[in-house]
Amino acid sequence: MQKHTMRMSALAAAVALTLGTLQAHGATVELPLGQTVDGISPLHADDFIDNFYDGGDGSNSLANSEAGVYNVGPGPNLGFQFSANAAAPGSALGSTSGKFEYNPSGLSQVLYFAYTSSAITNTVNFAAGFNDVSFNYAFSANDNYSGQTINIYSGLNGTGTLLDSLTLTGSNYGVDGCSTSQYAYCTWYSLTSGQLSGVAESITFGSSNGASEFTEFDGLSVNAVPLPAAGWLLMSGLGGVAAMARRRRVTA
Repeated sequence: MQKHTMRMSALAAAVALTLGTLQAHGATVELPLGQTVDGISPLHADDFIDNFYDGGDGSNSLANSEAGVYNVGPGPNLGFQFSANAAAPGSALGSTSGKFEYNPSGLSQVLYFAYTSSAITNTVNFAAGFNDVSFNYAFSANDNYSGQTINIYSGLNGTGTLLDSLTLTGSNYGVDGCSTSQYAYCTWYSLTSGQLSGVAESITFGSSNGASEFTEFDGLSVNAVPLPAAGWLLMSGLGGVAAMARRRRVTA
């Protein structure tokens, strides 16, 4: 019986180790702006993102707000939620709504946090949790809007423990690298947090009336770390069997 108990304990430990590995190496979830996902069409260029990438709706184009309020969705359920001023400007041929080109992801839309007179925090939530984030960014006309701080928190909406802070920097300021004067966001930089010290649920991109107004973001992705419920059930079940075996051995 003692050997059986030891085997069960060892198996439970192995399951725990496997689950920990899964947690550390979760799936990469990308924000597919401008792409059709699972047969679901993307937002219109300039639409506010809202909960579109959490299975909800986006709304009211920045460029067409005078046309009245409308919703677009439901979108694909990827787990991303955004502050109310987050929009998805496009830069298709013949359109300069986002005024960008050469973005590394090649996506037809980028992430932009619109100016608001009353400051709010530019936020991306990912409630399932993540332990790594990466993205590209560009400054308008490649002017010096460096020094912006991107903060990563353990809770939603910039709450909980601050896990990491990333600083946006650039080079060759004033040289925009654009093919025509119609564009402004053409020199792109890449940034990644690397492995975080804990599980994060939100990213803040400064204030809605700060330098973020002159910054666009591209190719945002997170390394998701959901723990499989079936794995927890298996581990707890094995633990229960081992505990019963120990009780029987003591009784005997």
